[in-house]
Amino acid sequence: MVDLPIKDLLVGFSAGFCIQQLLEIVDPLASMILKSDALKKSVLGLVSLALGLLIAKVGQIQLFHVLGATSFPPTLDTFLTAVFISAGTEGFNSVLKFANYKKEEAKASAADQKSKLTPKQISSVNFQAAGSN
Repeated sequence: MVDLPIKDLLVGFSAGFCIQQLLEIVDPLASMILKSDALKKSVLGLVSLALGLLIAKVGQIQLFHVLGATSFPPTLDTFLTAVFISAGTEGFNSVLKFANYKKEEAKASAADQKSKLTPKQISSVNFQAAGSN
């Protein structure tokens, strides 16, 4: 499993959370000014993206570099980070769900591999199993 710098990822999560909360505050005002739901959604989406871009650029946040995609040009990384941040907590929740899915998949694979081992093979790496024979 990849060892990710959690502090770096928390910066992006925190920025996304702040944008999400700000939009919650601005939403009622936007509803009064913009009568069309589609227009309101578009305007708030653009505001969210602009704030995400400002935060990513000024804060020099490049999440894809942190995640190991070092071949991304910095400008593209900053833009994609801004898109990711602008999604609020939804993007990070998706990443966490994916990571949990991969963890469960690895556990199932390890259990499957273990079931194919003989007791002697298991005891050679598991000292508790060796003592119970």
